[in-house]
Amino acid sequence: MFHTSWQPPADVYHAGTQWLIKLELAGVSPKEVDVRAQGNELVVRGHRRDLLQGGFIVQRMEILYTRFMRSFSLPAEIDADSITCEYSDGILRIWLKTL
Repeated sequence: MFHTSWQPPADVYHAGTQWLIKLELAGVSPKEVDVRAQGNELVVRGHRRDLLQGGFIVQRMEILYTRFMRSFSLPAEIDADSITCEYSDGILRIWLKTL
C-alpha cells in the first residue's frame, strides 16, 4: 500500500489563551521539524525518513516515510514569541499563547 501523504495524529488542549498541541512524531528527528505561526495559524512541517541501509528486501512496509504538514487554526492571533517546543518519546509538545 502506497500513501502520498501522512498527517501525524494530534491532540489540542487550551485553558483561556494558553494552548498545548501534541503531535505523535515517532521516528522523526527534531532536526526535521519546522514550527511556524502566522496570524492565527500554527503550521508544523517535517520529514520522517527511513534510515535503513544495506541489502534488505522489503517484506512488509506499514510505517510511512514521507514529508508531512499539519496546520491548526486558533480562534485568535498567536503570540509567536510565546511558542516553546519539547520533543521526547516520539511526542512533540508545542506550548503557545494567543493574543
